[in-house]
Amino acid sequence: MIQQSINRIFSVIILLSLSVFLNAQTGITVKATASKNKILIGEHIELRLEADIPENEPIQFFSIDSLAHFDLIEKQKIDTTNTSSGTILYQTIRLTSFDSGHWVIPAFILAEGIITDSIPVDVGYSVFNPGQEYHDIKDVIDVTVEGKTPWWWYAAGGAALLLIVALIYFLRKKQKPVETKPVLVVDPYEEAMKKLEQLKRDKPEAKQYYSALVDIFREYIGAKKGIHSAKETTDELILQLKDTGLDKTQSDKLAKVLRLSDFVKFAKYKPVVTDDEDALKIITDSIMIMQKTGTTILPQGKN
Repeated sequence: MIQQSINRIFSVIILLSLSVFLNAQTGITVKATASKNKILIGEHIELRLEADIPENEPIQFFSIDSLAHFDLIEKQKIDTTNTSSGTILYQTIRLTSFDSGHWVIPAFILAEGIITDSIPVDVGYSVFNPGQEYHDIKDVIDVTVEGKTPWWWYAAGGAALLLIVALIYFLRKKQKPVETKPVLVVDPYEEAMKKLEQLKRDKPEAKQYYSALVDIFREYIGAKKGIHSAKETTDELILQLKDTGLDKTQSDKLAKVLRLSDFVKFAKYKPVVTDDEDALKIITDSIMIMQKTGTTILPQGKN
């Protein structure tokens, strides 16, 4: 029995040492904290996850769908903060539990050897005071029912309502109709081409250039293809572009440009001039191909 305990302790030390070693190799640090370690049944607790990604490391974050003994109430969006040494990502998740007992929010794995600490949480009931006096059961209280409202009150109210509706109708009918100006319909394809040409002429700094490039593409597929992706990640957007009429070669090029934009915006990657020109051409070609196919894609998960 003692030998088994020693073996377990030794295994835990090895795992912790390996985790520290791998963290030191990548430079990535992760953290998980809870607002409370002791709650009542049904009481909320806020779990905060954080990942500090050094510059030139791939941007990644935790994916959490469920936790044993806990219910997920709300998952806030993943926020990012750029620092001099890289990018910090953080997210707050609101939890509750209806299982009494001592539970543990498990360690979350970001990558091999990069894990957070586990968090113990006690879930219990309100404190019961056995010395408190008991209250007697109340008797049934009789309720006096007032007399019903005469029917003619309802008839008079209905007639008054009809009179008001008729008066409003005739007054509006006499009013001169307001002249409406024709709505100018903007073609999404022409608008996208115009913005891409303007972006090529202006040529802002890298971060602004790639942000504008991807925004133009997102606006086009939102207006033309019905794919509204403003709040979606790059990987989620790429999944929805599988049936847009692009062949595999063009799809791969487009995915590469979208991911390159993320590296420029979040990982402070410095693109070269040829990267900028290739990215503009790939976005332009992709929009032109989608325009020719005329395929309408429904957002993922809808038939």
